[in-house]
Amino acid sequence: MLKSYLLHIDQIVQETQDCISLHFKQPSLDRIWYKAGQYLTFRFEIEGKEYIRSYSLSTAPRLDETLAVTVKAVKGGIVSNFLLDKAYPGMEMEASRPLGRFFIENSVKAHRHIVLMGAGSGITPLYAILRSTLFNEPQSQVNLFYANREPSTVIFRDELARLERIFEGRFRFAERFSQTQGRATAETIENFVQQLAAPDQCSFFLCGPDAWMQMVNEGLKRSRIAAENIYQESFTIPEKEQKAQLPASGPAREVEVQVGHQKLSYKVPAGTTILDAGLAQGLEIPHSCKAGTCAACMGRILSGKISMDNNEALLEFEVEQGKVLVCQSHPETDDVKIRIGWT
Repeated sequence: MLKSYLLHIDQIVQETQDCISLHFKQPSLDRIWYKAGQYLTFRFEIEGKEYIRSYSLSTAPRLDETLAVTVKAVKGGIVSNFLLDKAYPGMEMEASRPLGRFFIENSVKAHRHIVLMGAGSGITPLYAILRSTLFNEPQSQVNLFYANREPSTVIFRDELARLERIFEGRFRFAERFSQTQGRATAETIENFVQQLAAPDQCSFFLCGPDAWMQMVNEGLKRSRIAAENIYQESFTIPEKEQKAQLPASGPAREVEVQVGHQKLSYKVPAGTTILDAGLAQGLEIPHSCKAGTCAACMGRILSGKISMDNNEALLEFEVEQGKVLVCQSHPETDDVKIRIGWT
């Protein structure tokens, strides 16, 4: 991580039995600016080991005084269970600047139809986008499709119901409970989309488990929704892809990586990414998912040749501009030079 903040927990809200929202005070001298849908990346030290985790902001810019992330317990999850068990008001947490390309920029003049589709804790960035749009775009309409196991597991349920009352006619909220209605299918999504007014003109924002998002994408494909109208947040790639992505052998390659004012030359062993090798050398490269889906580690290749395992987060024109994801990059020559950043 590059720029970091020490945030203090101001309040902890119990959202469901296994989910909490941590509200942080905004730093008094260095306010954190962000866009609805972005996330913070935190660094933890638990029992002598370092962990880095990203959590979406559930608050909305210009609407909320605090910054909040919403954390759901994961079975066997070291960090999520640590936070649910040990977090307390006043606790300090180190966080990076906000990152992420899954966001919305609001305009009071906008007149559009936003469709949010989430499952479980995937509601977190969608909730921020929902509130930001409803309060800042008086002419826009929002639909939410939200899948959960049962009513007691619905995060923000009371507030969602309140927003539906306040913005009657502009916000519609559809729920799906797998325990009583069965799991949603591509056909379920297709039927939901068919009920929307002019669905081909809507913007769809998806967040949830990978298998669920694949199913939703299939439903949207069947509904003939154009790919450029679909935005999705994901922090993982399928395990089978992870196993196959690293080369088995080859020489270590010399690379030069510049991050801000830091510049370092180092060897990258075969089977190791430029990111992991740089972190091992103490170079503070911004990163989050390590899966090629968040673009936090995006940089520009200045010389040399690299190969990438996965470039899902890059747009076509960015690839043409020489943008790379160092978490997925392996040098193929000894003259690789990369500048990390957003330009």
